[in-house]
Amino acid sequence: MSQGFTKLILTIMLAMLIILPLITIPVHSIAISELNIVIIYDPTIDYGIVVYTLKLDTVLNDLSMIKVKLIGGTSINIVSVTNNQGEELLYKYDESTNEIDIIVNNTDLINITYEVKGLFQEIGIGAYISYIDLSPYSNINIKAEINLLGECTIYSEPDNVD
Repeated sequence: MSQGFTKLILTIMLAMLIILPLITIPVHSIAISELNIVIIYDPTIDYGIVVYTLKLDTVLNDLSMIKVKLIGGTSINIVSVTNNQGEELLYKYDESTNEIDIIVNNTDLINITYEVKGLFQEIGIGAYISYIDLSPYSNINIKAEINLLGECTIYSEPDNVD
């Protein structure tokens, strides 16, 4: 390769590094119509899996970004983010806010699966407590299911939980 050709390639690559971050994806007003959360957790080993299934109010036909607040513990590891066809979606997770930005297109369903630690705290021998804040979803039809491994007696507030 000639030195001029190498300089041209390097110039093009440098230009792409400068221009690509300037390209933005629009954040449309996307409404989540339903949210199902399933938590499978073993408080004795302080580890679990959380699965979010988000149903959007419309099929997104344009490239869009949606921000979702995740239930978090002390550590979250995203396993997968997929659409209704099982295709992986691009995302960026912010550990400081427990929010995930997901790029979506041609879908009305998003599945988020992640590992979580520190969701429950031991407050006594064999006694655990957790505070799961669902208030960010107060305007959404939500179903949350918590499956604890082992034999448990569960008390919850509000106490009308099925």
